[in-house]
Amino acid sequence: MPISLSSKPTKLLRRAERAAVGTVMLVIAVVLERIVMRSLKKEGTPVAKAEPGPTPLVTRGGAIEFEPEI
Repeated sequence: MPISLSSKPTKLLRRAERAAVGTVMLVIAVVLERIVMRSLKKEGTPVAKAEPGPTPLVTRGGAIEFEPEI
């Protein structure tokens, strides 16, 4: 009985290929994550900017008025 080589891979070979591709993608994701986290740690934490105080704008009856603080 001759062994025919079909163009379709066997089910076991396809599963092994998918597992290998998944493993390679996992390794790439972990390496990229470490690179990003290392670069963020080198930059340090950003300093939080102070929020601005209240504005001198006042609304009265739908009209907006400017009241400068003295």
